[in-house]
Amino acid sequence: MTPERDALLCARYPNLYRDRLGDKSETPMAWGIECGDGWFDLLDRLSAKLEPLCLDGKLKAAQVKSKFGALRFYFAWMDDHGGPSSEAYAAVREAEEEAARTCEDCGRPGEMRRGVVQCERCWAVGRVQRAVNARDA
Repeated sequence: MTPERDALLCARYPNLYRDRLGDKSETPMAWGIECGDGWFDLLDRLSAKLEPLCLDGKLKAAQVKSKFGALRFYFAWMDDHGGPSSEAYAAVREAEEEAARTCEDCGRPGEMRRGVVQCERCWAVGRVQRAVNARDA
């Protein structure tokens, strides 16, 4: 995700992303939100659902990334008792399912193509770039 969009999510949801500027040796969130800009809107909606659940300081984002073409949203629970609510798990699951149908590059409807969710247009652009790179190699 571009630094600007990453910063925007962190500014809108400061409790959820409170480790964003943490030490890289202590939290994966220090690396930022590691996915394409096409998932910005769905992460914004997910973050809006999770932010109120973070107000007591027990829940926070631990890592947000794309892995094997799928959205992975991990959170940390800061309490010895209980755990994240079923509401938090349901919201994350819903966002991960939406990401599986959303182009990671542009946000249009997409499908899994060689380990990344892309729309036809972004896939074609990438195909041309891959051909140019192969020719120039």
